Amino acid sequence: MVAFYGGMPRALLAMGQPHMGIQVGDVMVDPDSRISLSRNGPFQMVTSTFLEQSLGKGAPYWAGFGFPNTRHMQVAELLKLYRAVDEVLELPWETTHALLPWWMTTDVVCAAQAIGHVEHLWTAMRAGFKSSVLGVRDAQFINARYAAHPTRSHEWVLVRNRFTGKVHGLAVCKEEPDGRLEILDLLGSPEKFGLIVAAVRNHATASQRSGIFMWLTKSHHHLLRNTHPTVSTVNVIVPSNCWVPGNVDIDMDNRWWLTGGDTDFR
Repeated sequence: MVAFYGGMPRALLAMGQPHMGIQVGDVMVDPDSRISLSRNGPFQMVTSTFLEQSLGKGAPYWAGFGFPNTRHMQVAELLKLYRAVDEVLELPWETTHALLPWWMTTDVVCAAQAIGHVEHLWTAMRAGFKSSVLGVRDAQFINARYAAHPTRSHEWVLVRNRFTGKVHGLAVCKEEPDGRLEILDLLGSPEKFGLIVAAVRNHATASQRSGIFMWLTKSHHHLLRNTHPTVSTVNVIVPSNCWVPGNVDIDMDNRWWLTGGDTDFR
């Protein structure tokens, strides 16, 4: 074996409609066989075959996506395998106390308590993303992705009405080795995202984290503009297939909501 290209099925919502996509998980080529720019090299062969069998007209998957770095993306573009449909940004915030409306409060809860609120938060979220493409984030996915993760532990931050107890949003977070807290996922109506970030900032301040950040696609970072993050690029592109005619019948450019929770970079 000199090359490998693997993907995982992922339930998607695109413009409010369900589709089955495939997320590229890993691409490897033996260094002794690496002729990256060759149109007959192992990278081109393994990638083109995967795209033809998985994403060609009538193939099992509606769309594919992944997170190649800029260098790998440039190779794939030269070989006419991928084209860019979005870009990943890093949004850092200072761990200073953030103001919540006086009737809102922050709760840090266990996974089971958090997952009990996921379905109604996902319902609110999907209603606000009818012009976007995003992975399904229902209770089954959130449980499998985070609560049942075999090696990682996560922190679950809720923002709720202190009088009625109604939960308005959830953040799933993970501590980095450098002491920063990463927001992996947000759940709730997009209008509540600012409140969720404020709740996480307050949790990070109380737990003396050295910083807080989130990875988010460029097309949607405006939804957090009112939280005033600094913004930096991380040289990670979101690509889609351009090798073969596929099953996509909509414009996917700059419509992807993807976060750090959709990756396994760290």
